[in-house]
This record gives sequence, C-alpha cells and structure tokens, in this order.
Amino acid sequence: MSAILAVVAAAVAITVLREPDSAPGDPAAPQALPAGASFTSVSVSGAAIPGGGPLVIAFGDAGRISMSAGCNRHMGGAARHTGSAPGTEPITTLQIGALASTMMACPPPLAGADAWLAHFTGQPLVWHLDAAALTLTAPATADTPETVVVLARDHP
Repeated sequence: MSAILAVVAAAVAITVLREPDSAPGDPAAPQALPAGASFTSVSVSGAAIPGGGPLVIAFGDAGRISMSAGCNRHMGGAARHTGSAPGTEPITTLQIGALASTMMACPPPLAGADAWLAHFTGQPLVWHLDAAALTLTAPATADTPETVVVLARDHP
C-alpha cells in the first residue's frame, strides 16, 4: 500500500513541477530577463510613488528580481512573456511572483512605498526595453490610473 502511495505521490509531483508545454519559438514561452542589469526610475506618471521613490529594479540570474520603491527591499521571481490576441500587435509583459521583503518601519511619506510597489507589481506590467531605458506600464484599475514608470539603465 505504501509503495502505491509513493508512486502516486511521485507522479503528482512530476505533473505539478514539470515545465509548461511550449516550444522555444512559442510566443507564450517565457523570455529571458536582462540578468545582471539594474534600473532606477527617472519618471512616474499616474499613481506617484509615496515619498518620491525612486523605484530601483535589479535582475538576477534564473528569473530573480529585487526591487525597492524607497523603503523595504522586495525579492522574488519574475517572468517575461510576449503574446497577442488575434488581429493585435504582440505585447510583452513582466509578471512578478510572490515577493519576500525586509521589514523596516519607514517614516511617512515613505511608509506608503511598499503598498504602492505591491499594487504596481500585482498585475502583469507591459514591458518595453531599449538601449537606455526600461518602461513598465500598469493598467488602470478601479482605484488607480494607468501608471507608467520609466527606468534608466544603471548597469548592463
């Protein structure tokens, strides 16, 4: 009986942990992030960062990301995808997973920076990267306008 349970548990683990079905050219396949690159915000339109930020983003190896909006440092995983609806131009998005963070108590107005960052990264962000800047756009929600953050490249 325990041997059967072990086989079933192994099959479930393999099914849950395997990579999604996608070919390298599949537009829904995750795309590489710029490992080793870091960016600092130079402008924010829409919902402003409490305390003025700046938003700093650093990309590590294997889809890792770290960020700060002026208070605590947040770390976790991220993935970039390109896709489109039929008849539309492809859109590249950055999806940020669950984040761990430091737990400093920041004084006002920086006290709201962590909540801003959680809200900003809580949905897929439209991604545009060129030689000098990364632009991330969060769509409007019921309680916030569309937010566009332009970040200058600090390191390649």
